[in-house]
Amino acid sequence: CLRTQKKQSVMEKNSSSFEYANRLPNSLFQGNREKFFKAFKQQVPDHGKALLLFKGKEEIPIDSTDIEYTVKQESFFYYLFGVHETGCSAAIDISEEKVYLFFPNFSEIYKIWFKVLSTEEIRSLYPDFEIFYMNDLEQWVKDFAPSQIFINKGVNSDSGLDTLVLSFKWMDDYTIEQTKMHNILSDCRSIKTPDEIKIMEIAVAISSEAHVHTMKHCKPGVRESYLESKFRAYCHERYNCKFSHYQSICA
Repeated sequence: CLRTQKKQSVMEKNSSSFEYANRLPNSLFQGNREKFFKAFKQQVPDHGKALLLFKGKEEIPIDSTDIEYTVKQESFFYYLFGVHETGCSAAIDISEEKVYLFFPNFSEIYKIWFKVLSTEEIRSLYPDFEIFYMNDLEQWVKDFAPSQIFINKGVNSDSGLDTLVLSFKWMDDYTIEQTKMHNILSDCRSIKTPDEIKIMEIAVAISSEAHVHTMKHCKPGVRESYLESKFRAYCHERYNCKFSHYQSICA
């Protein structure tokens, strides 16, 4: 069920009118954080001056080349912070419920190849966070002087793979708690908020529209790859949905 009125598409005419064409709203992730903060404090009431550290996704080179795989943000990191960019880390002062975002440092020469965000641009994208750079992280943690550091260490029950966590030599100087946060955060993600459900419904509607669009191009003799291209192009052109969670099944 598309749950759209009068069988209209999610947007009217073009991607510029689709409100989520570039990013999901920061309010969505703020709601996720508030839910997590409440659950964490209920289950870890003796957290003291704790610091919660999270690692975002890094770019992954293809073999020994200077070309990277297309990567998606680490799931827990995106759930809490809504950050698209790779190479970031984040810290949460759980007592004050404040978030500190650490961005990678790029020299001026990188502007030849891609857009390097200024501090002001980062702050405009993520106004709820205090912004620092990754080379500030060690000293920043030292100045914060946490009573303990929580990391999101765990194993995905389906894949059997470990979660992505920060690991620096200087972290050996602190008390690291790695048994509690993962289950709390996983439980928060398993029950969706009304805002999350709204986004999921939109994603289903887009997929359904693209499915119908693809079926309209089915005819004897066309290749499966042609139909797949129709599906992917519809999602990308009309809604700026660049990625799909699995390869299209067009048969």
